[in-house]
Amino acid sequence: MLIIKSLLDRNIKMVNLDPGAENLPYESDIDIRNLTYIDEIMKETNLGPNESLIYAMEALLTNIEWLENEFSKLSNDCYLIIDLPGQVLHYIFCILLLYSLCRLNCTLTILLFQKYSLISQTRILSTIDLHQYS
Repeated sequence: MLIIKSLLDRNIKMVNLDPGAENLPYESDIDIRNLTYIDEIMKETNLGPNESLIYAMEALLTNIEWLENEFSKLSNDCYLIIDLPGQVLHYIFCILLLYSLCRLNCTLTILLFQKYSLISQTRILSTIDLHQYS
């Protein structure tokens, strides 16, 4: 993520929406773990990791005002890189989340990357270049 920030030379803010992330390789400007965290959910509810992730995403959608408030603190000229959970099972929540984000007064461009696309500067630039023309 730090490579992307340096390559793009833009006002970029990092958003972590993976409540199960343990060690982020970047400093997040908005972090869902300030609202809900999988380890705490697992301890309190005795749910497994997948069920806890669903529980956490439901908590985010229930408290979407928290996320909207966090976004409102950011400047209007920034670009967001949103880090989502990697499990495909949970992307229905991401669709609902994107619907919620559309309520904000902003321009929304969505680029989806697989993790392997982000392991080198060459792959990052190639992926971004492909998305610009698709």
